Amino acid sequence: RINYDYKSKYLAELLFRYDGSQNFPSAKRYGFFPAGSIGWRVSEESFIKDNYNSIDQLKLRFSAGQTGNDRVGAHQYLQSYSFGGNYVFGTSDAPGIYSNTMPNVNITWEKSTKYDFGVDATFLKGLIGLEFTLFKENRSDILAARNLSIPNTFGFSGLPDENIGKVKNQGTGAISSKKNK
Repeated sequence: RINYDYKSKYLAELLFRYDGSQNFPSAKRYGFFPAGSIGWRVSEESFIKDNYNSIDQLKLRFSAGQTGNDRVGAHQYLQSYSFGGNYVFGTSDAPGIYSNTMPNVNITWEKSTKYDFGVDATFLKGLIGLEFTLFKENRSDILAARNLSIPNTFGFSGLPDENIGKVKNQGTGAISSKKNK
C-alpha cells in the first residue's frame, strides 16, 4: 500500500494484492488485484476557505479496484471417484469404482471490479453532513454451469462449473445527517 498526502488537499492511494488459493490448479492459483483512489479536499483551497465560512469540509473522491473470490468448492480441478456400481465377472460381483465428477482444469478466481465517485461534505460546524456516492461494479468469471446435458454413458451427471458468469451493478447512495443542538 502506498499513500500520498499533499497539504491535506490532494490525496492518493495505491494498493496491490497478490493472493493465492489451493482451490485452483497451480497455473491459476495466484491472482493479482490492484486498487487505487484519489481525493481532493476542495474545502482546503483558498477560494473556498476565504469565501465560504459555512463549509467545514468538501471532498471529491474517486476509487477503482479489483478483488478476487476463491470461496468456491475446493479442488474442482481434480478428478474424484466413488465406490459403487459393482461389476459382474462370470458369476461373482466385484466392487466397482467410478468417476463421479468432471473436473474443470481451468477454474480460476471470480473477479469484481468496482468504481466509485463520491462527494463528502459537512457544513455549519458539523451541524449538517452529506455523503453521496455513484458506483459501478462489474463481476466476471463467476462460476456457473452451462445449460447443456451430457449422456449418462459418459458416467457424469452434469458438466462442471466454469468461470462464465458476468454481473453488472450500478447505483447511487446518499447519507445525510443533522447534529441535534
